[in-house]
Amino acid sequence: MGLTIGVDIGGTKIAAGVVDEEGNILSTHKVPTPGTPEGIVDAIASAVEGARAGHEIVGVGIGAAGYVNRQRSTVYFAPNIDWRQEPLKEKVEARVGLPVVVENDANAAAWGEYKFGAGKGHRNVICITLGTGLGGGARDGFGLEGFLGFVVGGDDAVALDLLVDFDGHRRVPGVASVLSAVLKPGPVRSPRPRGAR
Repeated sequence: MGLTIGVDIGGTKIAAGVVDEEGNILSTHKVPTPGTPEGIVDAIASAVEGARAGHEIVGVGIGAAGYVNRQRSTVYFAPNIDWRQEPLKEKVEARVGLPVVVENDANAAAWGEYKFGAGKGHRNVICITLGTGLGGGARDGFGLEGFLGFVVGGDDAVALDLLVDFDGHRRVPGVASVLSAVLKPGPVRSPRPRGAR
């Protein structure tokens, strides 16, 4: 297959790393996360180019917080960036000249642990991610795979109560609220439709 670059879009930094087929990280490059959605594509391209130097790369995988479509090309909604229907794959491919795949960052972390890390050799893996928000990914042998919602920070945190599949359909309620309540003191409320009690 060859070498690939993994990119993590974080709240404070965008990190890119060249990875071989065994999961070894050969080089890395970090840049600050810009304050605007437009600047993020430039920063991703900069991080990819910095990590890419001296390597023959076949593709780029991007981990982004939020809902990503099944085609792994568009971020429907991101909790920490003002992205709505963002065609991230198309924009980054145009900048770096390589094939790009976009995945929810927690799903990417869960898959990495399943394939190369703490979950290697196990049929079922749940990975909880803690950063600017709370998220998680699941990989199991029963078809229940997806990400475990996320939390938008603040004193009155909003937990999106779901485990969703890769099409964004709700699968299991309550996961994010339970974890948020345990991990963060203070009120946790679930979003409700306007007028609901």
